Amino acid sequence: MKEGDVMDRIAASARVIFSWCRARVTSREDAEDLSQDILEALLRSAGSLRSEEAFYGFMWAVAGNVFRRWLRKKRRRDQVEDPAEAAEDLSDGEDFTEALVSAGEDERNLLLLRRELGLLEAKYRRAALLYYHENRSVADIAGILGISESMVKYLLFKSRSKLKEGMVMERKTGVLSYNPVTLIPLYSGDGTNHFQPFMQSRIRQNILWACTNDALTAGEISLEIGVPLPYMEDDLAAMEEKRILIRQGKRYRSGVVIRTAAYEKECEKAAEPYHARIAEEISRFLDSHAEGLGTMGQNTADFSEITLRWQLAAIVFRQIRSRPETTGAMDLPTTAWGDHALLSCAEERPEEETLKHAVFRYCSVGTDKDTMLFWDYVPKLCGDHHDFFGKDHLIALYCDLAREERNPSGFGAYDRSVLEELEKKGYVRRGRKNGAETLRVSAAVFTDAQYRKAQDMAASFVDGTLSEILDEMRENAVRILREHTPKHLADQVPGIASMDVFLNGVCIPAERMIADGVLTLERIPGELPGVTVVLGEA
Repeated sequence: MKEGDVMDRIAASARVIFSWCRARVTSREDAEDLSQDILEALLRSAGSLRSEEAFYGFMWAVAGNVFRRWLRKKRRRDQVEDPAEAAEDLSDGEDFTEALVSAGEDERNLLLLRRELGLLEAKYRRAALLYYHENRSVADIAGILGISESMVKYLLFKSRSKLKEGMVMERKTGVLSYNPVTLIPLYSGDGTNHFQPFMQSRIRQNILWACTNDALTAGEISLEIGVPLPYMEDDLAAMEEKRILIRQGKRYRSGVVIRTAAYEKECEKAAEPYHARIAEEISRFLDSHAEGLGTMGQNTADFSEITLRWQLAAIVFRQIRSRPETTGAMDLPTTAWGDHALLSCAEERPEEETLKHAVFRYCSVGTDKDTMLFWDYVPKLCGDHHDFFGKDHLIALYCDLAREERNPSGFGAYDRSVLEELEKKGYVRRGRKNGAETLRVSAAVFTDAQYRKAQDMAASFVDGTLSEILDEMRENAVRILREHTPKHLADQVPGIASMDVFLNGVCIPAERMIADGVLTLERIPGELPGVTVVLGEA
């Protein structure tokens, strides 16, 4: 017979073969297993069939042989799960995937097979693909995987059992498959923020979300977020290594607190009575002391009132952020990257529901003697402080220029080009001194002693006027966050709740101050309201 005719006959007989199998075994699942094995054997042996008349005799002979072998295998599996015995009938080159997709509903079975391969753990999947897809021998696979042949046979037996079991199982897909969440990584601490870029992956965000309230296996996570295991195994390993996930046996739980939308709404509602009071008190403080700040710095006497108000406000905001009574922790925990910081994620909320969250971005960089402080209003950034991250030479060059304005010709060619780039971004401005052109920084410059004086002034105001309000806000935030956080993360709650004190004690009051004109967004040429240089002893 022609090959095409034989294939047509086999396909047309699939339902008959299934009915024959169903009459001989106790369950539908076993009938499907058996019929798949018979169809596989027919496909392998079809080339030896010489005449059309012999087809049905040939088919039932093959079916009988396969059925007897299937019964022997089933009895062994029911008695003992032995690696050597389990793989006794696995001949080299057996194309299991072809057999699975040949049983009647080809397209559906192919999709089921792909699904189940995706849910297999890596050790089973690698062995199965090498054997069934690449037609590698057991000995070859043992060499590739660096394991014994007995273990290869065991993995093949288990993978086949898992695949067949899974293909007849109704998998219930989690809601995340259809409605993935977006989480916003939040970092509050010292050092480089490694957490934010690490958690930009949507797969990692949804893995974390799935594990927040339940301890899940890798397979359960895969089903919940709608991502096959092969595409998330590296993420699981990386998240476990960085302690973003906690592994307990075969299950994973969240290792960081997630500030859900429900928590943030409740926290904001509890803080509403305080927003206006804080904004009013800080506004009065700025009215009284911004001008005095102009006499404290190295170059602040030349700055506009707009910039001085922002500089003083940033000092007050830092005091609110860093006071121990607010943070609830004197010592920040050490992250897996070696930095000291609080790590959390916030559930992204629809734009129409979202108050102006995280309107400030702040950090510091420095040398062993000088420090650059950044406090940026996100909706209207002035410069990009990321230019300075990890660039000691650039920081030192900028701080040296902060000590004394200098003629451009006093720099080497490379440093001149660097300063020209900083000038384009607003960090550096040109001036004249004794008739000669000079370069000077656009940031406010203080000595260490001058800046401590300004800090003491702000700390006295915060402790004397705002402390009671901030403590009440923090107690509310801690109480509410505990109600929205799994018990195994309870020790992180006080520190993470402090970040919402920052939101409600700084960000939202600042928005009110901007709306009232106490702080303005007008950009003054040659001045960076959110950048401060603190010079140590030379």
